[in-house]
Amino acid sequence: MYKVTIFNHPLMIPKPRPGHKPKRNSLDPSEKAIEESLRRTRMAIFDYALANKFSYFVTFTFNPKKVDRYSIEETSNIMKYWLNRQKKHSPDFGYVIVPEFHKDKAIHFHALIRGYAADLKRTNVIQNGKRVYNVTGFTSGFTNAQELDDDQAKAAAYLTKYITKEMITTFNKRRYWASKNLLKPQKHYESLEQLGIAHYIHDGNLAYQSDEYHLSIYQFSIDSRLDAIYEIFKPKQSEHPEIACKPPVRRFLQPPSLPGIFKQLKVLPP
Repeated sequence: MYKVTIFNHPLMIPKPRPGHKPKRNSLDPSEKAIEESLRRTRMAIFDYALANKFSYFVTFTFNPKKVDRYSIEETSNIMKYWLNRQKKHSPDFGYVIVPEFHKDKAIHFHALIRGYAADLKRTNVIQNGKRVYNVTGFTSGFTNAQELDDDQAKAAAYLTKYITKEMITTFNKRRYWASKNLLKPQKHYESLEQLGIAHYIHDGNLAYQSDEYHLSIYQFSIDSRLDAIYEIFKPKQSEHPEIACKPPVRRFLQPPSLPGIFKQLKVLPP
């Protein structure tokens, strides 16, 4: 899938003055800062979900007899410890996970996982037309695991709906975690004219638009007509095949040959 971000104005990154630090109040962020952070977080999670093939959507709930489920610190530490331990039996284990407050302010976690090689216990419960499994290795509480279908956008929606303003302000930088072995979209900075995809930029492909942030995001799937474009993003053969070669990311402080518009193109791995 392609995601094209079009900015209404050129992105000029000023050179910081020596010793100058931007004034930011992380304890009391503005409403605009919260909204922007909310958007960035949702987009990051959506990108992870589209760029990787996950197998299960899992909800982790803590047992109040074992864990203070109202403590961000305690629940986060237990969750991180469990995630790290899975590498012992599941070397390809990957995840993206977000916390959420229950109605009574208890904390639980929702995750997309892949490569989980340990036991999943089949239950007699059916939810949303899908069988529910238990992750037997999670002993700090209860789990609900359901297999994902091939609709990766739907899988992304499962997680992004839990990203709220309250979560942004309360969990701060711990608003989501993602394993290091996940694929990320390739980013390229080009003009639509150079890429030859201007005819894909129409209302039918519009995924997000903001007058406040002066940008529009279009999203569309790869098809045979884009083969020539896709060649642009194929990794070049390395002179040293033992070393993985990543395609370069080109960045322009002031984009050339663009009439006041800076365009960013993301390509999500198939």
